[in-house]
Amino acid sequence: MNAVAQEDLIFGGACAQVVPMYHLSKEAKEILDWISDYAKQMEMDLPLVISTCRTSDQQQDLQDAWDRGEKRGLRVRPADNSAHIPDQRGFCRAFDLGNDDNWLQIIGPAVTRNFPWARWGGNFIPVDMNHFDVPKGTLFTIRLV
Repeated sequence: MNAVAQEDLIFGGACAQVVPMYHLSKEAKEILDWISDYAKQMEMDLPLVISTCRTSDQQQDLQDAWDRGEKRGLRVRPADNSAHIPDQRGFCRAFDLGNDDNWLQIIGPAVTRNFPWARWGGNFIPVDMNHFDVPKGTLFTIRLV
């Protein structure tokens, strides 16, 4: 069973919303499935998905909470133009994993080696190690290594 097979539902992190997995873009879902397969191969824990898609209102709520000092579960301030917000077709391009930093420091570089167009950590200071996304307009290709 991979990370996305839990009745095709996951929890939307701090938003506590149940979000159907079909909202993840094809590219983001491919990365998440690859992470599951790689973790199994490396005999590591499976990815713990804590957030995928959220509405603009949910994103604003997270930003407002951060600005009030309520940062529980967040490493950085949520972005204004977040890849977690679905596009006009209803697909988001980002997910966050709740695995520990040691796990993420192994998985993150492996993802960017195998999916050179993928981002791990976002464009944040400090780096948001549990964040993975597909930049807007990315062509979907798989690097075979």
